[in-house]
Amino acid sequence: STSEITCFGSDEGVHASTVKYLFSGHKNGSIDAWNLLANETTLLFTISNAHKSKVTSLTGRSATFFSASEDNYVKVWDLSLKTCGDSKIQHSGKVSNVVVDSDIIFTSSDKILRGFDRCTLEKVFEIELHHNITSLHLDENRNLYTYSKNIRKWNVEAIIDAKISVESRTVNGRKTGSQYYSMPNGKVNFSSEKKRRLHIRTKPRDKKKKGNKKKFRTISSILSDPKQRSAFMQFLKESYADENLSFWIAVQRYREFFLQENVKQEALASLGRDIVNEFIVDDAPHAVNIDSDKRDELEALTESDFTAESFNDTEKEIVRLLESNFLGTFQEKKTNEQEDSTQQTRMLRKIVSISSLSAL
Repeated sequence: STSEITCFGSDEGVHASTVKYLFSGHKNGSIDAWNLLANETTLLFTISNAHKSKVTSLTGRSATFFSASEDNYVKVWDLSLKTCGDSKIQHSGKVSNVVVDSDIIFTSSDKILRGFDRCTLEKVFEIELHHNITSLHLDENRNLYTYSKNIRKWNVEAIIDAKISVESRTVNGRKTGSQYYSMPNGKVNFSSEKKRRLHIRTKPRDKKKKGNKKKFRTISSILSDPKQRSAFMQFLKESYADENLSFWIAVQRYREFFLQENVKQEALASLGRDIVNEFIVDDAPHAVNIDSDKRDELEALTESDFTAESFNDTEKEIVRLLESNFLGTFQEKKTNEQEDSTQQTRMLRKIVSISSLSAL
């Protein structure tokens, strides 16, 4: 893009060995993605109308990337499809920063720090500070740093797992009935049983139409949908099987790079070798369960042997495994969680109603 660059963001990838993208956001609302594997840094693609105003922050994670803008939106993009769809979060003001961990999307808008569930995009918490937040940083220990007039450190587990108190806010002597959540600052230790995030919705769920039955999705539709794929990844982590989806994501990226022009064969072979070492060899840190003959075949590939189709058969085998062993359980669990969340929302509304009445 010829527009002024306003921010950069890197792609964390699935594992450290897959860091190959660089994103640039522009004043005119466009986003560029750059290929760092080519002889010279090469433009992979441009999203011309990504936002209606200046892009303020970018970050990438696990085959998706996240953009914030002065148009009041944070958007979640699919790296392979270059699309956003309905994966966006509206704010009440300009969004200055977005950072992401495995569970939560953190954003800042003026003085407000917010957290959103990465799978559902539902708001998890909201904290108002005394001064405008100029920058966010998330470290490897899940500590979040907010930079405003002062630097504050927040333990992510404490923010997510703390008990939430519902308060009435008074404006000009009138109770607004708004829901505000008070959160602690600093590190708080919790038992392992409590280390699960609270599924509390800040907006009521639309009522289901009568006679509407829940439709289960196919494995291909889940893999092609950033929100569904993120939820599936979280489920696989809990099932100690996330290496399968991580492998699938790495192969999509590998194949995409192979289709680009001016990319060095040795760079592509290096990326292919990274995938073999990460997922295929017997002592790989994230080894997938595949046929031994196919494992030996991939291990034996030399630099000149790697092609765009090198991992096709293994990819199909992994997708079949995901479909047969995990898809059904994942969708049943998700349906049950949605039903539980609806009950929790109803209870929360009752508490708010009772609190408001008793305060009169």
